[in-house]
Amino acid sequence: MKHYVLYYNFVPDILTARIPYMESHMKLLVEMSSKGLIFVGKEMIEGYRGLFMFEGENAEVVTDWLKNDPYFQNGIVAEHQYHEIVIVAGQLYDNTLK
Repeated sequence: MKHYVLYYNFVPDILTARIPYMESHMKLLVEMSSKGLIFVGKEMIEGYRGLFMFEGENAEVVTDWLKNDPYFQNGIVAEHQYHEIVIVAGQLYDNTLK
């Protein structure tokens, strides 16, 4: 399995702008988490405001999220970027790959 991190920056009025989409955004987050595809979804204090970490066979797990996330689809994500990451320690580290 590969791991990806996705960062979101939101529009300045995110607290108001997200209200109509929050329930469906959270439902999608819970649904993908229950399938083991998202293992972190977090609002950050500094820097990029949203952080998500995904696990999947390829980057399609991230692009599928973006296609379905109402925050992204409705323009309240001002900027985003994602990257494949290599886990070198912790619970998700696969030491069989040494």
